[in-house]
Amino acid sequence: MDEHLLRFDKEKDYVFIDCETENLCLHNAHNLAWQIGMIRVKGEKKVAEKDLLVKWDRPINVSKDAARITRFDLMKYKKEAVYIDEIFPTVKDWLDNCDYIIGHNI
Repeated sequence: MDEHLLRFDKEKDYVFIDCETENLCLHNAHNLAWQIGMIRVKGEKKVAEKDLLVKWDRPINVSKDAARITRFDLMKYKKEAVYIDEIFPTVKDWLDNCDYIIGHNI
């Protein structure tokens, strides 16, 4: 990273987090996240990453446009998705134990 563009401390831990949702319209009240992607960086080095597929108590309903843009794969989702209650401790741990959080669509 260009240090003159960002107050960048190479000793700090950063977590980048992004959520993919059912719809492209984020203000939709029924717009659940179906994927949470996280990358942990220390200084300039990636030290870990997670790609978590989120299962809910109701069937997921990814819109046609959101599926196209995010490359949503229903078969993979059904095979690998885990209930949010099982995922949340990992997300919380990562966010609680970093110095900075950089998020998109969260």
